[in-house]
Amino acid sequence: MANFPVFHGITVAANAHIENLTIESLASDPIGAAEGRVWYNAVEKSFKAAVTDDSGSLSIIAFQDASDFSSFLIDLASQAVGDSGAKKVGYEGKAGANGLFSAAPGTLDGIIGSIIEAIDAEKLLSKDLESSDAGKGVNAIGYEGKAGQNNKFSVVPGTVKSALDMMIDQIDANSEASSVSSQGIQDELDNTQSAAGLSATGDYSAPATSNYLKQSDFVAKSKTASLASADELLDAQIKTLSDQVTSNSSDVTSALATVVKKAGDTMSGPLNMGSNPILSTAVPTDPAHLVNLKYIDGMRAGLDVKDSVRVATSAEITNLTGDTQANGDNTYSIDGVVLKSGDRVLIKDGASIDGIEAATFTNNGIYTVDITTDSPDVGSATAIFTRAEDADGSPVSEVTNGMHTFIEEGQKYANAGFVLSTPNPITVNTTELTFAQFSGAGQLTAGAGIQKDGNNIYLNFGAGVKESPLDEIGIDVGAGLFTTEDGTTSSDATAAKLEIKLDGTTLSKGPDGLKVSQSFTDKITTLQAELDLSQTSSGLDNSGNYIADSSAHYIKSAVSLHNATQQLDAQVKSTSDKIDSEVVKVNDAITTVSDELSTTQAGAGLSTNGNYETPVTANYLTASTSLHDATIELDKQLKGVADTAAQEITDRESADSAIKLGAGLLANGNMPDVSAAKYIASATNMFDAVTSLDQSLDQNITRVNTDISSVVTQLNAQKHAFQSDQPNLEHRIQHNLGAAMVDVTVWVKRSDDKFYNDIALVKEETNNEIVVYLSEAAHVKVAIEAIADINTPAA
Repeated sequence: MANFPVFHGITVAANAHIENLTIESLASDPIGAAEGRVWYNAVEKSFKAAVTDDSGSLSIIAFQDASDFSSFLIDLASQAVGDSGAKKVGYEGKAGANGLFSAAPGTLDGIIGSIIEAIDAEKLLSKDLESSDAGKGVNAIGYEGKAGQNNKFSVVPGTVKSALDMMIDQIDANSEASSVSSQGIQDELDNTQSAAGLSATGDYSAPATSNYLKQSDFVAKSKTASLASADELLDAQIKTLSDQVTSNSSDVTSALATVVKKAGDTMSGPLNMGSNPILSTAVPTDPAHLVNLKYIDGMRAGLDVKDSVRVATSAEITNLTGDTQANGDNTYSIDGVVLKSGDRVLIKDGASIDGIEAATFTNNGIYTVDITTDSPDVGSATAIFTRAEDADGSPVSEVTNGMHTFIEEGQKYANAGFVLSTPNPITVNTTELTFAQFSGAGQLTAGAGIQKDGNNIYLNFGAGVKESPLDEIGIDVGAGLFTTEDGTTSSDATAAKLEIKLDGTTLSKGPDGLKVSQSFTDKITTLQAELDLSQTSSGLDNSGNYIADSSAHYIKSAVSLHNATQQLDAQVKSTSDKIDSEVVKVNDAITTVSDELSTTQAGAGLSTNGNYETPVTANYLTASTSLHDATIELDKQLKGVADTAAQEITDRESADSAIKLGAGLLANGNMPDVSAAKYIASATNMFDAVTSLDQSLDQNITRVNTDISSVVTQLNAQKHAFQSDQPNLEHRIQHNLGAAMVDVTVWVKRSDDKFYNDIALVKEETNNEIVVYLSEAAHVKVAIEAIADINTPAA
């Protein structure tokens, strides 16, 4: 069978109803329809329903067409003599507790008729007892008879009237005799006294064995025992009995007023038949009609209901005569249920008769199991399977197509129903038996988030859900959210939508959703522009990277401002040292020239008056003929040296200017005015400026990293993940988020060991704990995220 997702039903809110409900239309009746299922048989043109009778058997009843239904209602409501509705309602009969009245099994019509006849006879008897007409009254009261103490007179058993008549006849005879003889009168008197229970002297002795005339009866009434007092006591007792008869007559009259008329009547309250069956009903034509067993048996023809089994197999049984499981705890289980001897098992996936032959479906069926266990240190258990008496093929018709049973327990098949789908004829142990599942649950139960009250189903509102004033399901929001139609005013109307409330100016709502406000964005933009300007002024790109100038003389290879400054500083120092060296050299040259001039003059033989003598060993004056010539020669030579030195100085000065210009310095080598700058306002040289920028950049990067870390920390602190270590109906989760509102996602593990997103009832115990409720025990994964604002990083 396919694995279908588990849904939790549809709940209709209070006072709501479903319109335009369509009953499913089928070409044939479904096999093994679940209890309570209703459908329309399009071929038979009738509505049908699966119901359970008093014995617990599942059957199908049919609702005929409207014409038959109307006729049945007319018959059932009929009050016509001989054709009343009561003739269609059966009664199983009953004997009264005192055994004085009973009713044989029959229809309500017959039973009510018997009751009326009995009550009528009782009322006639009561009427006769009260009557003074001849043959009635005292003629209807029995008397057990009595013999006088002296045996002179006795009254045989009969009625009170016959006894009184006898006494009157006797007294009359005595009176007649008294006229003949006084002795006869005395004798008659004695006989009369004796017959009246008096002594010979006329004394009255209370009869000890009487019912109402014992001595204690006279004492209780404060009377002296005598015939007169006895008459009074009897009169009082007769009055009491008469009153009781009258009262009974009133009770009977009242009872008659509440009976159901034989000709037809309407019940004003429930009719509880107890364990008494209604013996006869007509063929039903309406869903509300009463049906009899014969009709139900006809409807359920072809179905063979067996007693339920405890579990059903999900894999083949390897040995019916001794299947052993080594579970370590001396137990044998199927579908997660530990079995005990006597349990019924549905084997539907094949079995081997002896563990040698291959497992086949011919060994499928309903079995009883006998469990034996090894010693505790072994920890195994062995199951021996025997076909159940109600499904062992004896008689042959015991196992047929349509045989079905329900599963009581099991991780996979609890509450499921299976039907034998193998076509007839079937021979047990020869024919392969195939069982098909026709029911997934034994009854309708309220799942997670659903409440069932009789035939009504309601939603249990969990966290974040409420019932709106318009009898609709809405969202229960906290302080940060609200439902609105115009975006400003709260509303519970159907058209209202969920929106976020804003407190402050950091965030704003736009047509595409929540965003950072423009003022906050402008601040970030201003800060970024200032940083870009600082980077540009420092020769950096907008990402803060240093870009080397390929046309520079001395900082082509620089990798940073700091490195460029170091290279320029080294070049300036080198050039300055060279210039200083050249100046020393020039001064030395001048001194040398001066000394050389004096020496030359002396060497040239010039006199103090300047006469020139050509020096024979001179370097540059060998061709000179005079000091002038010598000077010209020396001038030429000095000019060449001076030009070279001047060009060197010019080159050094050009290089120095270029270095100052590249470093952003003034022509005199000083720092320009940077008081308006943000990060290098106090710098007096390039090194200070670069150092200040480096520190500011480091601080900004550190702050950005801190802000990012703070946001990440806050986000991580608002999440919690949970995975169960065992399947439960209820999973209690301590998340410790301390949040008044959380977003919960539940994943439920199914039989394929995969987790599926599902709807489950989640209850908020506290701000730090929730409980997840399932309709059946299962593993879960739960993701919990607190709904809270993130703190804005410090400026």
